Amino acid sequence: MVLLVALWITAFATSQARQGTLDALSGRPGGGQTATLVAALRLRSDLAGADAAATRARLGGNDGLEVARQREAYRRAMADVGVQLVVLARAHPHTDGGTDADLGPALTVIAQQLPPYGGEVAQAKAARSELMWRTILPAADRIVATEQSRAEHALHRAEATNPLVGVVVLGALTFGALVSTQIWLMRRTNRVLNPALAAATVLSAVAVGWTLLAFATQHDHIADGRDHGYRPLTRTSQARVLALRAWTDDVRALLDRSEAPRLDADSAAASTRLRHDPASAPAAGSDGSGLLATIAAPGGPDQAARAALTPAWTGYADIAARIRDGAGRPEGLWPAALLAQQDATGALRTFDERSVAVLDASRTHLTDDLTAATDTVDTLPAALSITLGLAAVLTFVGLQLRINDYR
Repeated sequence: MVLLVALWITAFATSQARQGTLDALSGRPGGGQTATLVAALRLRSDLAGADAAATRARLGGNDGLEVARQREAYRRAMADVGVQLVVLARAHPHTDGGTDADLGPALTVIAQQLPPYGGEVAQAKAARSELMWRTILPAADRIVATEQSRAEHALHRAEATNPLVGVVVLGALTFGALVSTQIWLMRRTNRVLNPALAAATVLSAVAVGWTLLAFATQHDHIADGRDHGYRPLTRTSQARVLALRAWTDDVRALLDRSEAPRLDADSAAASTRLRHDPASAPAAGSDGSGLLATIAAPGGPDQAARAALTPAWTGYADIAARIRDGAGRPEGLWPAALLAQQDATGALRTFDERSVAVLDASRTHLTDDLTAATDTVDTLPAALSITLGLAAVLTFVGLQLRINDYR
Protein backbone atom coordinates (compact mmCIF):
# COMPACT_ATOMS: atom_id res chain seq x y z
CA MET A 1 0.00 0.00 0.00
CA VAL A 2 2.94 2.33 0.67
CA LEU A 3 4.23 1.62 -2.83
CA LEU A 4 0.78 2.29 -4.29
CA VAL A 5 0.63 5.65 -2.54
CA ALA A 6 4.18 6.51 -3.70
CA LEU A 7 3.27 5.52 -7.26
CA TRP A 8 0.15 7.67 -7.14
CA ILE A 9 2.07 10.70 -5.83
CA THR A 10 4.80 10.38 -8.47
CA ALA A 11 2.47 9.80 -11.42
CA PHE A 12 0.01 12.46 -10.24
CA ALA A 13 2.75 15.08 -9.74
CA THR A 14 4.32 14.28 -13.12
CA SER A 15 1.03 14.54 -14.99
CA GLN A 16 0.09 17.74 -13.16
CA ALA A 17 3.46 19.32 -13.98
CA ARG A 18 3.13 18.44 -17.66
CA GLN A 19 -0.44 19.66 -17.74
CA GLY A 20 0.62 22.97 -16.19
CA THR A 21 3.45 23.40 -18.69
CA LEU A 22 1.17 22.67 -21.63
CA ASP A 23 -1.53 24.97 -20.27
CA ALA A 24 1.08 27.74 -20.10
CA LEU A 25 2.11 26.99 -23.69
CA SER A 26 -1.32 26.60 -25.23
CA GLY A 27 -2.76 29.49 -23.27
CA ARG A 28 -5.58 27.86 -21.36
CA PRO A 29 -7.68 29.36 -19.93
CA GLY A 30 -6.44 32.53 -21.63
CA GLY A 31 -3.23 33.85 -23.17
CA GLY A 32 -0.05 31.80 -22.96
CA GLN A 33 3.47 31.52 -24.29
CA THR A 34 2.31 30.59 -27.77
CA ALA A 35 0.20 33.74 -27.94
CA THR A 36 3.06 35.97 -26.80
CA LEU A 37 5.46 34.29 -29.23
CA VAL A 38 3.02 34.93 -32.08
CA ALA A 39 2.62 38.54 -30.89
CA ALA A 40 6.41 39.02 -30.90
CA LEU A 41 6.71 37.55 -34.40
CA ARG A 42 3.85 39.71 -35.65
CA LEU A 43 5.40 42.79 -34.07
CA ARG A 44 8.68 42.23 -35.90
CA SER A 45 6.95 41.43 -39.21
CA ASP A 46 4.64 44.44 -38.90
CA LEU A 47 7.55 46.78 -38.25
CA ALA A 48 9.43 45.46 -41.28
CA GLY A 49 6.26 45.51 -43.39
CA ALA A 50 5.43 49.06 -42.37
CA ASP A 51 8.83 50.34 -43.44
CA ALA A 52 8.72 48.40 -46.70
CA ALA A 53 5.26 49.79 -47.51
CA ALA A 54 6.28 53.37 -46.67
CA THR A 55 9.41 53.09 -48.80
CA ARG A 56 7.49 51.61 -51.73
CA ALA A 57 4.89 54.38 -51.49
CA ARG A 58 7.66 56.96 -51.72
CA LEU A 59 8.96 55.30 -54.88
CA GLY A 60 5.63 56.30 -56.47
CA GLY A 61 4.70 55.25 -59.97
CA ASN A 62 2.06 55.78 -62.60
CA ASP A 63 -0.35 53.52 -60.72
CA GLY A 64 -1.90 55.71 -58.06
CA LEU A 65 -3.84 52.76 -56.69
CA GLU A 66 -0.61 50.94 -55.87
CA VAL A 67 0.75 53.95 -53.97
CA ALA A 68 -2.52 54.26 -52.06
CA ARG A 69 -2.44 50.52 -51.33
CA GLN A 70 1.06 50.81 -49.87
CA ARG A 71 0.12 53.78 -47.72
CA GLU A 72 -2.88 51.88 -46.38
CA ALA A 73 -0.64 48.85 -45.73
CA TYR A 74 1.68 51.12 -43.74
CA ARG A 75 -1.19 52.44 -41.62
CA ARG A 76 -2.56 48.94 -40.94
CA ALA A 77 0.87 47.63 -39.99
CA MET A 78 1.54 50.49 -37.59
CA ALA A 79 -1.87 50.05 -35.98
CA ASP A 80 -1.15 46.35 -35.49
CA VAL A 81 2.25 47.22 -34.00
CA GLY A 82 0.44 49.13 -31.26
CA VAL A 83 -1.81 46.16 -30.56
CA GLN A 84 1.12 43.73 -30.28
CA LEU A 85 3.02 46.08 -27.97
CA VAL A 86 0.06 46.11 -25.61
CA VAL A 87 -0.25 42.31 -25.77
CA LEU A 88 3.42 41.82 -24.92
CA ALA A 89 3.43 44.42 -22.15
CA ARG A 90 0.41 42.79 -20.50
CA ALA A 91 1.75 39.26 -20.91
CA HIS A 92 4.85 39.81 -18.74
CA PRO A 93 3.97 42.26 -15.95
CA HIS A 94 6.13 42.91 -12.90
CA THR A 95 4.54 42.78 -9.46
CA ASP A 96 5.24 46.52 -9.19
CA GLY A 97 3.25 47.24 -12.35
CA GLY A 98 6.19 47.47 -14.77
CA THR A 99 7.09 45.11 -17.58
CA ASP A 100 9.24 42.00 -17.53
CA ALA A 101 12.93 42.82 -17.04
CA ASP A 102 13.79 40.75 -20.14
CA LEU A 103 11.35 42.59 -22.38
CA GLY A 104 10.91 46.00 -20.73
CA PRO A 105 13.97 47.76 -22.24
CA ALA A 106 13.24 46.50 -25.76
CA LEU A 107 9.56 47.43 -25.54
CA THR A 108 10.55 50.87 -24.24
CA VAL A 109 12.93 51.42 -27.16
CA ILE A 110 10.21 50.56 -29.68
CA ALA A 111 7.58 52.70 -27.96
CA GLN A 112 9.93 55.69 -27.72
CA GLN A 113 11.27 55.47 -31.28
CA LEU A 114 7.99 54.89 -33.12
CA PRO A 115 6.82 58.54 -32.90
CA PRO A 116 10.08 59.91 -34.41
CA TYR A 117 9.91 57.21 -37.06
CA GLY A 118 6.32 58.14 -37.89
CA GLY A 119 7.36 61.77 -38.18
CA GLU A 120 10.14 60.90 -40.59
CA VAL A 121 7.74 58.85 -42.70
CA ALA A 122 5.35 61.80 -42.83
CA GLN A 123 8.21 64.04 -44.00
CA ALA A 124 9.33 61.39 -46.54
CA LYS A 125 12.91 61.36 -45.30
CA ALA A 126 15.12 58.66 -46.78
CA ALA A 127 16.88 58.22 -43.41
CA ARG A 128 13.76 56.73 -41.82
CA SER A 129 14.81 53.17 -42.64
CA GLU A 130 18.03 53.61 -40.66
CA LEU A 131 15.98 54.33 -37.55
CA MET A 132 13.82 51.30 -38.25
CA TRP A 133 16.53 48.81 -39.16
CA ARG A 134 19.28 49.95 -36.80
CA THR A 135 17.23 50.74 -33.67
CA ILE A 136 13.61 49.61 -33.70
CA LEU A 137 13.89 46.22 -35.39
CA PRO A 138 16.93 45.09 -33.34
CA ALA A 139 14.80 45.71 -30.25
CA ALA A 140 12.05 43.59 -31.80
CA ASP A 141 14.63 40.90 -32.53
CA ARG A 142 15.51 40.78 -28.82
CA ILE A 143 11.85 40.35 -27.92
CA VAL A 144 11.47 37.52 -30.43
CA ALA A 145 14.64 35.83 -29.13
CA THR A 146 13.32 36.01 -25.55
CA GLU A 147 9.92 34.58 -26.48
CA GLN A 148 11.48 31.81 -28.58
CA SER A 149 13.79 30.85 -25.72
CA ARG A 150 10.85 30.63 -23.33
CA ALA A 151 8.76 28.58 -25.74
CA GLU A 152 11.61 26.18 -26.49
CA HIS A 153 12.31 25.71 -22.77
CA ALA A 154 8.63 24.98 -22.13
CA LEU A 155 8.49 22.51 -25.04
CA HIS A 156 11.54 20.73 -23.65
CA ARG A 157 10.02 20.50 -20.16
CA ALA A 158 6.71 19.26 -21.59
CA GLU A 159 8.36 16.24 -23.19
CA ALA A 160 11.19 15.55 -20.72
CA THR A 161 11.53 11.83 -19.98
CA ASN A 162 13.31 12.03 -16.60
CA PRO A 163 10.12 12.13 -14.45
CA LEU A 164 8.85 9.00 -16.20
CA VAL A 165 11.74 6.96 -14.79
CA GLY A 166 10.26 7.28 -11.31
CA VAL A 167 6.84 6.18 -12.56
CA VAL A 168 8.30 3.13 -14.32
CA VAL A 169 10.48 2.12 -11.36
CA LEU A 170 7.72 2.54 -8.78
CA GLY A 171 5.25 0.82 -11.09
CA ALA A 172 7.54 -2.20 -11.46
CA LEU A 173 8.18 -2.34 -7.68
CA THR A 174 4.47 -2.07 -6.91
CA PHE A 175 3.50 -4.74 -9.44
CA GLY A 176 6.27 -7.03 -8.15
CA ALA A 177 5.26 -6.45 -4.52
CA LEU A 178 1.60 -7.29 -5.23
CA VAL A 179 2.54 -10.44 -7.16
CA SER A 180 4.96 -11.49 -4.41
CA THR A 181 2.28 -10.91 -1.77
CA GLN A 182 -0.14 -13.15 -3.63
CA ILE A 183 2.46 -15.90 -3.94
CA TRP A 184 3.33 -15.58 -0.25
CA LEU A 185 -0.35 -15.73 0.75
CA MET A 186 -0.94 -18.74 -1.48
CA ARG A 187 1.88 -20.61 0.27
CA ARG A 188 0.83 -19.55 3.76
CA THR A 189 -2.93 -20.10 3.39
CA ASN A 190 -3.18 -22.72 0.64
CA ARG A 191 -5.56 -20.44 -1.21
CA VAL A 192 -4.89 -20.39 -4.95
CA LEU A 193 -6.29 -16.94 -5.76
CA ASN A 194 -7.03 -13.72 -3.89
CA PRO A 195 -9.47 -11.88 -6.18
CA ALA A 196 -9.04 -8.50 -4.48
CA LEU A 197 -5.24 -8.60 -4.65
CA ALA A 198 -5.38 -9.83 -8.24
CA ALA A 199 -7.64 -6.91 -9.15
CA ALA A 200 -5.28 -4.49 -7.36
CA THR A 201 -2.34 -5.89 -9.32
CA VAL A 202 -4.18 -5.44 -12.60
CA LEU A 203 -5.23 -1.89 -11.67
CA SER A 204 -1.65 -0.90 -10.80
CA ALA A 205 -0.45 -2.22 -14.17
CA VAL A 206 -3.30 -0.40 -15.93
CA ALA A 207 -2.42 2.87 -14.15
CA VAL A 208 1.23 2.69 -15.18
CA GLY A 209 0.38 1.62 -18.73
CA TRP A 210 -2.22 4.38 -19.03
CA THR A 211 0.29 6.96 -17.80
CA LEU A 212 3.01 5.84 -20.22
CA LEU A 213 0.58 5.71 -23.15
CA ALA A 214 -0.75 9.19 -22.35
CA PHE A 215 2.77 10.61 -22.13
CA ALA A 216 3.82 8.87 -25.36
CA THR A 217 0.78 10.30 -27.17
CA GLN A 218 1.49 13.69 -25.67
CA HIS A 219 5.11 13.46 -26.83
CA ASP A 220 3.95 12.70 -30.40
CA HIS A 221 1.65 15.74 -30.40
CA ILE A 222 4.42 18.00 -29.08
CA ALA A 223 6.93 16.67 -31.63
CA ASP A 224 4.43 17.22 -34.43
CA GLY A 225 3.70 20.73 -33.16
CA ARG A 226 7.41 21.53 -33.05
CA ASP A 227 8.17 20.14 -36.52
CA HIS A 228 5.07 21.36 -38.37
CA GLY A 229 4.15 24.36 -36.25
CA TYR A 230 6.85 26.00 -34.15
CA ARG A 231 9.83 25.64 -36.49
CA PRO A 232 8.05 26.70 -39.73
CA LEU A 233 6.41 29.56 -37.81
CA THR A 234 9.63 31.04 -36.46
CA ARG A 235 11.72 30.38 -39.56
CA THR A 236 9.13 31.72 -42.00
CA SER A 237 8.72 34.83 -39.89
CA GLN A 238 12.48 35.37 -40.07
CA ALA A 239 12.47 34.74 -43.82
CA ARG A 240 9.67 37.25 -44.31
CA VAL A 241 11.56 39.95 -42.41
CA LEU A 242 14.72 39.26 -44.43
CA ALA A 243 12.75 39.50 -47.67
CA LEU A 244 11.18 42.79 -46.60
CA ARG A 245 14.60 44.12 -45.68
CA ALA A 246 16.02 43.19 -49.09
CA TRP A 247 13.03 44.79 -50.81
CA THR A 248 13.34 47.98 -48.75
CA ASP A 249 17.05 48.26 -49.51
CA ASP A 250 16.45 47.68 -53.22
CA VAL A 251 13.85 50.45 -53.35
CA ARG A 252 15.94 52.85 -51.27
CA ALA A 253 18.91 52.21 -53.58
CA LEU A 254 16.82 53.72 -56.38
CA LEU A 255 15.75 56.68 -54.25
CA ASP A 256 19.21 57.48 -52.87
CA ARG A 257 21.88 56.64 -55.45
CA SER A 258 24.72 57.88 -53.23
CA GLU A 259 23.90 55.10 -50.73
CA ALA A 260 23.24 52.47 -53.41
CA PRO A 261 26.46 50.42 -52.91
CA ARG A 262 25.83 49.99 -49.18
CA LEU A 263 22.13 49.28 -49.67
CA ASP A 264 22.85 46.78 -52.44
CA ALA A 265 25.31 45.00 -50.14
CA ASP A 266 22.71 44.86 -47.35
CA SER A 267 20.13 43.46 -49.77
CA ALA A 268 22.58 40.86 -51.03
CA ALA A 269 23.38 39.80 -47.46
CA ALA A 270 19.68 39.32 -46.67
CA SER A 271 19.16 37.36 -49.88
CA THR A 272 22.20 35.22 -49.11
CA ARG A 273 20.76 34.23 -45.73
CA LEU A 274 17.58 33.19 -47.48
CA ARG A 275 19.40 31.13 -50.07
CA HIS A 276 22.53 30.01 -48.20
CA ASP A 277 22.74 30.42 -44.44
CA PRO A 278 26.14 29.54 -42.91
CA ALA A 279 24.34 28.86 -39.60
CA SER A 280 22.59 25.94 -41.31
CA ALA A 281 25.81 24.00 -41.86
CA PRO A 282 25.81 20.22 -42.24
CA ALA A 283 27.09 19.93 -38.68
CA ALA A 284 23.75 21.33 -37.54
CA GLY A 285 21.84 18.68 -39.44
CA SER A 286 21.16 20.72 -42.57
CA ASP A 287 22.59 20.87 -46.05
CA GLY A 288 23.52 24.53 -45.47
CA SER A 289 21.44 25.64 -48.45
CA GLY A 290 19.69 28.47 -46.64
CA LEU A 291 16.70 29.45 -44.58
CA LEU A 292 14.14 28.81 -47.32
CA ALA A 293 15.50 25.28 -47.82
CA THR A 294 15.18 24.49 -44.11
CA ILE A 295 11.59 25.73 -44.19
CA ALA A 296 10.72 23.55 -47.17
CA ALA A 297 12.64 20.44 -46.09
CA PRO A 298 10.40 18.79 -43.43
CA GLY A 299 7.53 16.70 -44.74
CA GLY A 300 3.99 17.29 -43.63
CA PRO A 301 0.65 18.55 -44.82
CA ASP A 302 1.95 22.05 -45.68
CA GLN A 303 5.20 21.08 -47.38
CA ALA A 304 3.98 22.21 -50.82
CA ALA A 305 3.11 25.67 -49.49
CA ARG A 306 6.46 25.94 -47.70
CA ALA A 307 8.37 24.74 -50.76
CA ALA A 308 6.58 27.37 -52.89
CA LEU A 309 8.45 30.12 -51.02
CA THR A 310 11.72 29.29 -52.78
CA PRO A 311 10.57 29.85 -56.39
CA ALA A 312 8.65 32.94 -55.28
CA TRP A 313 11.80 34.46 -53.81
CA THR A 314 13.89 33.36 -56.80
CA GLY A 315 11.47 35.21 -59.07
CA TYR A 316 11.87 38.40 -57.05
CA ALA A 317 15.66 38.03 -56.74
CA ASP A 318 16.02 37.72 -60.52
CA ILE A 319 14.03 40.92 -61.04
CA ALA A 320 16.05 42.69 -58.32
CA ALA A 321 19.28 41.72 -60.08
CA ARG A 322 17.96 43.26 -63.31
CA ILE A 323 17.03 46.42 -61.42
CA ARG A 324 20.49 46.78 -59.90
CA ASP A 325 22.10 46.15 -63.26
CA GLY A 326 19.92 48.73 -64.98
CA ALA A 327 20.29 51.35 -62.23
CA GLY A 328 24.05 51.15 -62.56
CA ARG A 329 23.85 52.67 -66.05
CA PRO A 330 22.88 56.35 -66.48
CA GLU A 331 20.31 55.59 -69.14
CA GLY A 332 18.89 52.63 -67.23
CA LEU A 333 17.73 54.32 -64.01
CA TRP A 334 14.19 55.12 -65.12
CA PRO A 335 13.58 51.69 -66.70
CA ALA A 336 14.91 50.16 -63.47
CA ALA A 337 12.53 52.30 -61.41
CA LEU A 338 9.63 51.24 -63.64
CA LEU A 339 10.64 47.60 -63.21
CA ALA A 340 10.68 48.07 -59.41
CA GLN A 341 7.30 49.78 -59.44
CA GLN A 342 5.64 47.00 -61.41
CA ASP A 343 7.33 43.60 -61.70
CA ALA A 344 9.34 43.69 -58.47
CA THR A 345 6.35 44.91 -56.48
CA GLY A 346 4.21 42.08 -57.82
CA ALA A 347 6.90 39.45 -57.21
CA LEU A 348 7.50 40.61 -53.65
CA ARG A 349 3.76 40.63 -52.98
CA THR A 350 3.55 37.02 -54.19
CA PHE A 351 6.32 35.97 -51.81
CA ASP A 352 4.79 37.90 -48.92
CA GLU A 353 1.33 36.43 -49.45
CA ARG A 354 2.75 32.91 -49.53
CA SER A 355 4.75 33.64 -46.38
CA VAL A 356 1.64 34.85 -44.57
CA ALA A 357 -0.23 31.69 -45.64
CA VAL A 358 2.58 29.49 -44.26
CA LEU A 359 2.64 31.51 -41.03
CA ASP A 360 -1.12 31.11 -40.55
CA ALA A 361 -0.99 27.36 -41.24
CA SER A 362 2.00 26.87 -38.92
CA ARG A 363 0.37 28.82 -36.11
CA THR A 364 -2.77 26.71 -36.48
CA HIS A 365 -0.73 23.47 -36.41
CA LEU A 366 1.14 24.56 -33.30
CA THR A 367 -2.01 25.59 -31.46
CA ASP A 368 -3.93 22.45 -32.43
CA ASP A 369 -1.09 20.09 -31.48
CA LEU A 370 -0.53 21.77 -28.13
CA THR A 371 -4.25 21.64 -27.42
CA ALA A 372 -4.34 17.94 -28.34
CA ALA A 373 -1.31 17.28 -26.11
CA THR A 374 -3.02 19.08 -23.24
CA ASP A 375 -6.25 17.15 -23.76
CA THR A 376 -4.29 13.88 -23.58
CA VAL A 377 -3.34 14.43 -19.93
CA ASP A 378 -6.38 16.42 -18.84
CA THR A 379 -8.16 13.43 -17.29
CA LEU A 380 -5.01 11.56 -16.25
CA PRO A 381 -4.69 12.91 -12.66
CA ALA A 382 -8.30 12.02 -11.87
CA ALA A 383 -7.97 8.62 -13.54
CA LEU A 384 -4.81 7.85 -11.57
CA SER A 385 -6.46 8.87 -8.33
CA ILE A 386 -9.43 6.60 -8.95
CA THR A 387 -7.43 3.63 -10.28
CA LEU A 388 -4.66 3.60 -7.69
CA GLY A 389 -7.02 4.55 -4.87
CA LEU A 390 -9.19 1.56 -5.75
CA ALA A 391 -6.07 -0.62 -5.99
CA ALA A 392 -5.07 0.45 -2.46
CA VAL A 393 -8.55 -0.36 -1.12
CA LEU A 394 -8.55 -3.76 -2.83
CA THR A 395 -5.10 -4.50 -1.41
CA PHE A 396 -6.37 -3.78 2.09
CA VAL A 397 -9.52 -5.83 1.52
CA GLY A 398 -7.59 -8.78 0.09
CA LEU A 399 -5.23 -8.90 3.07
CA GLN A 400 -8.01 -8.35 5.58
CA LEU A 401 -10.02 -11.23 4.13
CA ARG A 402 -7.12 -13.60 4.77
CA ILE A 403 -6.68 -12.25 8.29
CA ASN A 404 -10.36 -12.81 8.95
CA ASP A 405 -10.01 -16.43 7.83
CA TYR A 406 -7.85 -17.11 10.90
CA ARG A 407 -9.88 -15.19 13.46
